[in-house]
Amino acid sequence: MIHLFGRLAVQALLAIAPLVTLPWSLVDLIGYERLADDRISTRIVGIAVIGPKTQVELKLRLSLVFMALVVSSSIDVISQIAEVYLPRQRLQDFRGDFLEQRKREWTELLSQEAEHVRVNVMFARRPWHFPFARRLYWTWSTGYNPPDHHRDANLAFWEWQGVCGAALRQERPLLADFRKAPARSQSQFWKNDFRLGPKQFRRTRDVQAVLSIPLYAKVGREAPAWKAVGVINLDSSSAIGAELLIRNQQKLTKYFVPIGMSIAQLWV
Repeated sequence: MIHLFGRLAVQALLAIAPLVTLPWSLVDLIGYERLADDRISTRIVGIAVIGPKTQVELKLRLSLVFMALVVSSSIDVISQIAEVYLPRQRLQDFRGDFLEQRKREWTELLSQEAEHVRVNVMFARRPWHFPFARRLYWTWSTGYNPPDHHRDANLAFWEWQGVCGAALRQERPLLADFRKAPARSQSQFWKNDFRLGPKQFRRTRDVQAVLSIPLYAKVGREAPAWKAVGVINLDSSSAIGAELLIRNQQKLTKYFVPIGMSIAQLWV
C-alpha cells in the first residue's frame, strides 16, 4: 500500500513537470506579477521567485522533479523499515525466545555439568565487500557470562576457518579435541588444522573442545535437498566440559540437528 501511493505521487509530479514549459504553463495558473525588463515575480511553495519567465518555469520544473525524487526516496525508506527491518527484528527476537525455551532441554541432557558447556549459533553470510565466500557471524549465544573471560565471543570465521567453517563446508557435524594439539604448531596459520589467523588463535586458545553441528535448510520443491546455512557450536574451555562433549557427541548431535532445522527456517 505504501509503495502504491508513493508511485502514484511520483508519477503525478513527473507528469505535471513537463506542463511547466508548454505555451500554457503552470506559472500562468499559479499567477505572477510582471516586472520591468521582461521579468516576472511569483511564489513557489511560499518562496518568491523572480526572473525571466523561462527561468521561473525551469526552476518550477526542477522543483517538481526534485520533489518527486524526495517522495520516492522517502517512500522507499519507510517501506524498507515497515516491510523488511521491523519484521526481521521480530523474527530475530522470536528465534532468541525459541532457543531460550529449548535451553532447559539441553541443560538436562548434559546433566549437572552443563555449566561447563557454552552454546552459540552462527549464520553464514556473504559480505558485500567479498561476496565470493561465506563468513560465519554470531546471532545468539549462552554460557558466555562473567566473571570468566570469553575472549572468543563474537568472533567471526570464514568458511575455510575453524571447526564451524569445516562443518559448514562439509555439511556434517564435526568434533575437535584441542587438548592434545601442539600449541606451537597450531599458532602458525600454514600449520594449524583449521586455518586460524594469529588473532583468532589467540582468542580461541583456551577452548578445549568444539562440537559444530550444521543448521540444515531445505532447498528445492519437487526434489528437495538440504543445505547448511549456519552452525550450532557447543564448546568448553575446561577439561570437564571437553569430556562431556566427547562422551555425549552422538546424543547431542541427534538432539541439535532437528533444532537446527527449525532455526534455519527462521533464518533471515
